Amino acid sequence: MEAILEICCGLDVHRDNIVACITKGALNCKPTSEIRKFSALQHGLKSLKEWLHVYPPFA
Repeated sequence: MEAILEICCGLDVHRDNIVACITKGALNCKPTSEIRKFSALQHGLKSLKEWLHVYPPFA
């Protein structure tokens, strides 16, 4: 399979929490992933937003 993106985010949304995974890397290298779990309440959504803003495409 050919890589077409250098960074992407996947979300697994549940009633009580959200699991987010960011996968990033150069197209010609093996990507790295970071997974974090957030509360589905307002404070958790704010934390998710702040975490995503660390990565330039999501800022």
